[in-house]
Amino acid sequence: MLFLSSGKIVKDYRILQKYFEILDEMNIDKASALPSSEDIELIRRLIKEGKRNLLELIDALTLKFIPKINTEAAIRAYKEVLDIEIQPNTAISHIARDLAGWTLEIAESLGIIRIDVSILPP
Repeated sequence: MLFLSSGKIVKDYRILQKYFEILDEMNIDKASALPSSEDIELIRRLIKEGKRNLLELIDALTLKFIPKINTEAAIRAYKEVLDIEIQPNTAISHIARDLAGWTLEIAESLGIIRIDVSILPP
């Protein structure tokens, strides 16, 4: 399990963990893809701007993470964990969404937000 993850939003961290392992194998610095204090500040700012819906926060963070995702590593992570071929854009958006969810779980662990998952699809 990744640091401060609760599983409230991201139910299965295997693909995200594999993604980071693959980045290491490829000698790619994963620091830019990890949730940061800047991301936590973005959550605070979005809430102050009136975005209190969990789906809005996930979408905003996902858009922030998309450009940071390595396409090859994302595709490989899905192939190695789930043994499926996945389209590049789909792999990127799913990894970015997991990073967004993890960031929100971190924010909850830090006492910044309270996550109500009742609006999320099962």
